[in-house]
Amino acid sequence: MKKTLAALVACTALVLGLPAFAGVVIVGNPPDVGTGNSYPFGSAYDGEYQQVYNSSQFSGPITITNLEFYNTQFNNFATAMNSGNWTIGLGTVSTDWNTLNSVMSLNGSTTTVFSGNLAQPWAFGDTLVINLTTPFTYNPGSGNLLMDIVVSNASAPGGVIFFDTNGYNGGGYNGNTFMGRVYCP
Repeated sequence: MKKTLAALVACTALVLGLPAFAGVVIVGNPPDVGTGNSYPFGSAYDGEYQQVYNSSQFSGPITITNLEFYNTQFNNFATAMNSGNWTIGLGTVSTDWNTLNSVMSLNGSTTTVFSGNLAQPWAFGDTLVINLTTPFTYNPGSGNLLMDIVVSNASAPGGVIFFDTNGYNGGGYNGNTFMGRVYCP
């Protein structure tokens, strides 16, 4: 009994000592079959792009240390990830996932978590992993998660990559309850 109590106290102390849970969160599974989105990582897109993720997709606070984007549904035979500069910011906002403003500064503010080039060899089925230079702790109890991406000097020398989507319908995200997006075409 004493060993069990000691183990329970030790486990409780470990759990209570963690400021936020770290793990994998995949928003929007399963992906739409045979389709994808080339903005903002898979094409020669220059501009600003935002997505807001509904806080209900997260079970509790999480420290985000990397972002991953999958390419499993649409093969466009790309041989290289694009070259350019991506600046990624994350923030907690009250902005609703379904009512993003086309004036992106009105959707909320973010903290820069990555800035750099993503160029690398590519093949269908690869996963784009972006290791953040600044981890971001997100608490869904405080609002929705905003991802803001500014792209400059992008080129697609290896072809266009279509990353997995869910709820994509002819250029817009319809029929889902977990995220929305806005971008400058």
